[in-house]
Amino acid sequence: MQWILISGIASFLTALQLLPQTIKALRTKNLKGVSLATFSLTSINAFLWVLYGFHLHDVAIIFANFIAFLFAITIVSLKLKK
Repeated sequence: MQWILISGIASFLTALQLLPQTIKALRTKNLKGVSLATFSLTSINAFLWVLYGFHLHDVAIIFANFIAFLFAITIVSLKLKK
């Protein structure tokens, strides 16, 4: 039972880990200190985890990493616009 709780917390944190940076980027439009390479790799990583989640039929993996992917790809998009 404790592992279900731990995986739930980990999934929740994975989904939200990029939220502060995304909010800051959207508000300030200042992406000077943001690494395009880091967020590109994060986007790819999250997307691959989503695919793996579909393979396993694991909603927690899919949901958490899809949210992380959306945040990361938002940062990448904003960075490329500049």
